[in-house]
Amino acid sequence: MPRATKKDDWVKKDRVYQIIGNDGRDAFPVSYDLRVTSTPKNPLIYREGGENKPIRYCENQTTVFEDEQKGRSLLGRVVFYNGRITVPKDNVVLQKLLSIYHPYKDKKYYEIDPEAKAEQELEQEKNYILLGSSIIELKDFEAKAIGRSVLGNKASSMPVSTIKHNLISKSKADAETANLISDLISDEDLSVIALGYNAIDAGIIKLSDKKDKFLTVKDKRELFTIGFDEDPYEKLKNYLKSKEGEPLRKSLEKLIK
Repeated sequence: MPRATKKDDWVKKDRVYQIIGNDGRDAFPVSYDLRVTSTPKNPLIYREGGENKPIRYCENQTTVFEDEQKGRSLLGRVVFYNGRITVPKDNVVLQKLLSIYHPYKDKKYYEIDPEAKAEQELEQEKNYILLGSSIIELKDFEAKAIGRSVLGNKASSMPVSTIKHNLISKSKADAETANLISDLISDEDLSVIALGYNAIDAGIIKLSDKKDKFLTVKDKRELFTIGFDEDPYEKLKNYLKSKEGEPLRKSLEKLIK
């Protein structure tokens, strides 16, 4: 079975491998002995082209595949100390075992790739800068609407500059929040969301104390009810977009600028 691409493209360099803990994060046990020998009861297999290839690491062999090893084999050990092992560039057999063929790769350990990590971090930083620029360029009503969604009701009394500062800080601190802010900025319904929040802040409509309905403040007319598991503000947005809510939306657009 061909393995030419992986062999021909192999880059000779020192490589470092890191143990992965049960929680998915880097772990640093004093020592960890990685199993590198296949046995009938506990096989160590590399699957290639529908074929199962038993593998083992031998210090005096030029391949990790048992059926390709010749003569007497001197079994080797692979021990991670303090969670890591460095394999010099001259030990290509062990490097390929750990980087390509071992079934525990990316499950119990991974290869540390400084260049890939740097590229990933650079891409993240670029995304933060782009998102930060988008936040700064938000119109006041957009910033307030997004602020209410991300920061809560306290955003209604914050200056726009403070809202934007908090949004940028939170986007850098938490990827999930950054994704939420990005989705809100690109939401085609952002103006409707902002209209609803502005109507609440202006005392035109309000959410009932039990949070089960929206009412007009002036005549306490019920606009719509809210189910137990429904988001009140998501339902307000949908109501304002609906034919039923169109008269209210148009009147709010005239009252709130």
